Amino acid sequence: MIYASEVVKQIHEACHDIGFFYISGHGIPQQTTDDIMEAARLFFDMPFEKKIALNIRNSKAYRGYIQKGLFKLRFQLNLRSGVLFFRGGKKQRDA
Repeated sequence: MIYASEVVKQIHEACHDIGFFYISGHGIPQQTTDDIMEAARLFFDMPFEKKIALNIRNSKAYRGYIQKGLFKLRFQLNLRSGVLFFRGGKKQRDA
């Protein structure tokens, strides 16, 4: 049995040392996972000019493309690029 503290440690190490993590056994259909991976591949294969047009700095919702070197991580330059996005229905507002 893996305890929550061990899971937190593994996620932290994956994010810090590798830059991402993958969760299995979540029940999301394989086709959905495949579609997301294909969308990511197509996005990162685009020319830089198209990706930078979606720069996260231009987003009020903090969504978009993060180019290499945009942020500093613990006294070192971030050498990875990425994209933050949100998929969902209408935002739920607090009453």
